[in-house]
Amino acid sequence: MTLRTQPTRLAAIALLGTTVLLAACSGTSRSAAPFDPSPVASPVAAMLTPTPQGVGQAHAARDDSRRLDSLQKGQAGTATRDDIVNFSPPDASMGALPMLAVEFDDDWVASIVAANNFGPAPGNLFHQVQLRDRQGRRFDTLGPGEFEDYERLLASVRADQTGFFGTRDLVSYAEPIEAGKDAFVLLIFHVAADSEDLTMIPAQ
Repeated sequence: MTLRTQPTRLAAIALLGTTVLLAACSGTSRSAAPFDPSPVASPVAAMLTPTPQGVGQAHAARDDSRRLDSLQKGQAGTATRDDIVNFSPPDASMGALPMLAVEFDDDWVASIVAANNFGPAPGNLFHQVQLRDRQGRRFDTLGPGEFEDYERLLASVRADQTGFFGTRDLVSYAEPIEAGKDAFVLLIFHVAADSEDLTMIPAQ
């Protein structure tokens, strides 16, 4: 999996992204260089990020969940090529590396992955990835139909795109990524209360 962003920049993006996600999720309501996994400290990572405008303080994020560890390897600097999730949407071959994730109340998980499309056609992550817990249960990606604030959460995080994601886009799970391009993708899942050790896998 190739990432055009420099490794130092990518690590800083991941660290800052957690702050952005935590702030944004606290207000939601429901109804080409090779990847370098070395951790990089960033003084900017300590900056506080205010809750984006237009998102009320409806729900609290949980920043102490240990069951998300495998979804935060990009942020932690512990990811390897074995952590890349490979999948094949129609007419495309893609890979996604879990970068960071946060959990907010009632077992909702917001995750950002770095996705590459190796072509030959555009592709997206719609119905392509799932979370699996240690108990063997699978959880699908959810969109606006199941999580009504999906678009608002995406817009809130994307508002800080220049500072946190550099030149790469943050897109929805259904937005196509052109062949030969990469982007960050926001994924939402609703897992079981007793789920443990969540990992990302290709959908079945």
